[in-house]
Amino acid sequence: ERYGVSSELARSYSNVSAMTSAMLLPKAAHRYTQRANEVALTSQDHATQAYVRTINSVHFIGHGQWPAARETLDQALTLCESIGDHRRWSEATALTLNLAAWTGDLDRLAIHARKLVAAADEGLGSQVAMWAYGWLLWQESARDAFSEEVDTAEGELVDWLDSGDELALADEVLGRGGLLFARLRRNEWTQALAI
Repeated sequence: ERYGVSSELARSYSNVSAMTSAMLLPKAAHRYTQRANEVALTSQDHATQAYVRTINSVHFIGHGQWPAARETLDQALTLCESIGDHRRWSEATALTLNLAAWTGDLDRLAIHARKLVAAADEGLGSQVAMWAYGWLLWQESARDAFSEEVDTAEGELVDWLDSGDELALADEVLGRGGLLFARLRRNEWTQALAI
């Protein structure tokens, strides 16, 4: 702090905000969220601003401040798109999917899941594919488990799962969970148990 404004300081404040939020210290988390925003704006570094907004959304989501979370993530997505930060964009999109699911905004969830599917297919990799196809199948199989979109998404997800890429357990669970939902919603118990 004594060295003044920097991108690293803004990112650090944002990380502390997420940690203190997880520790159920809402006042401290809120103060660090504010500090992170102030320093990020002063730094005039768009990558830092995108990072801070993405990470700060964790505080808002964790405390059920849905409008603030939505606004923060929308700002993060806009910044990421403007500077071409695909990694941060995928993280902000994944948080947007979680937020949309928790608030029941299923149309928003579907829109962003399709964007994430396109990004995965354009080269963002297997982790992003798990997030994208897992959420898309969860959402769209609830609408119509027999649709062509669900069938195509299942095939694509199976290909990603069989690609041999090393996946974090949580990412694989999300992907396989999407398959599970689709199959259970079609009463395909044997195929569901094979997952």
